[in-house]
Amino acid sequence: MNDLKNNLKNFSELNSKIQSIENTLNTLKEERTSLENNILSILENNNLTDKDIRFGDTKFQYHISEKKDTFTQQFIKNNLMSFFKEVQNQSTENATKNTDYLFQYLLSKRTTKKNKNLKLIKINKTNQ
Repeated sequence: MNDLKNNLKNFSELNSKIQSIENTLNTLKEERTSLENNILSILENNNLTDKDIRFGDTKFQYHISEKKDTFTQQFIKNNLMSFFKEVQNQSTENATKNTDYLFQYLLSKRTTKKNKNLKLIKINKTNQ
């Protein structure tokens, strides 16, 4: 039983340290993002977006990337409906039925993964 108490104590202490480091890391990331936005603005305002900038042993490049939207359930449902109505020329009633049928089919094919973990819940000493 002492093993359990010691392990729980150590786990709780490590969790607190991790939370503290994560808070510090989040603050650093916010500062970096602010600096990045400032630098990008300067590069754009001075027409330097096509230039490589060397600073010490680092080279900075202005870069634009594209990211597609995620496949949300609403996105899938809306686009299935659009497909049946516009591409398949189905009536709204048939398109709705087919959309619902296919959407439910897709939902039923998802797999479920179970993860085990230890959840920490802070307890007020007055509520014990």
